[in-house]
Amino acid sequence: MPSTSVRAMIRLLLPPLAFVAASANFAPADAARKCPAATPGPFLFIDGEAIGFRSAITDAGEALRTKDGAVLDSNNIMSIEIRCMNPHDSTFTTDGTGIGAISIWSKSGPAGQLEPTVIAVLRAQQAHRAEHGAFAETTEALELQPIHPGVRVSMNVQSNGWIATATVERYGQQCLVFAGDIDPPNPDVQPETPHCARIVIPASPR
Repeated sequence: MPSTSVRAMIRLLLPPLAFVAASANFAPADAARKCPAATPGPFLFIDGEAIGFRSAITDAGEALRTKDGAVLDSNNIMSIEIRCMNPHDSTFTTDGTGIGAISIWSKSGPAGQLEPTVIAVLRAQQAHRAEHGAFAETTEALELQPIHPGVRVSMNVQSNGWIATATVERYGQQCLVFAGDIDPPNPDVQPETPHCARIVIPASPR
């Protein structure tokens, strides 16, 4: 759970979402406990997009808006991550350096589409094998419905099985699904069952 200072920062800077502090899926990285607070306030990301600094003085009470200007409704909040950010290129750091940043993810954004995406891959693979007698080797061959542009899908196909992984840049979770005779990434993952888990976010510029 986030520290008291982190809770206070969210309560001051994001008053429209104050109630979320008690119920949202918080993911404060250990490194984020070490990086100093920014001035005039923490840097804000919404659905992986850099929004800018949020000031508790000038922005208090204002609605949060996405990169394209849409208002972010509190009921649409899926998770809030506390991160450290390199102020020179807006990338996340993993060693506690940089300044404090708040990364908010919405249900309607790319992060909310991770599990539906791997479910779609699973159903498409089942249909492809039923029709062609083999697994599709690429996502293009599956003829999937349009996947959210922010979701990246990788698929490893072998003769007797396959595994697909869906990720979103800057998001601290990934979802995967596998089928057939293939070694799962860990014993907790069951065949043909979507599995989502936290990952380490690599530092990559946008």
